[in-house]
Amino acid sequence: AEAASLVLARQLRTAGLSVELDGSGAGFGKQFKRADRSGARWVAVIGDEEVEAGQLSLKPLLSQAEEQQVALKDPASIVAVLQTTT
Repeated sequence: AEAASLVLARQLRTAGLSVELDGSGAGFGKQFKRADRSGARWVAVIGDEEVEAGQLSLKPLLSQAEEQQVALKDPASIVAVLQTTT
């Protein structure tokens, strides 16, 4: 999952998005709190199960938008969700 996260982060940065990775190894709860404190609008959840399924979860932090499931190998769709949903 770490390798897939690095590849995706690079692709999203190339598309002009600001991306931070949490490589601390902390539990999801702590990682979500850290992301929330940072002011992040979205969190992408990419674990081993998501990589196996070829999907990632995009969870909104600052809005009432719905969680989105997006193909991991489709960065254009990921960018579209992140840029169009407020």
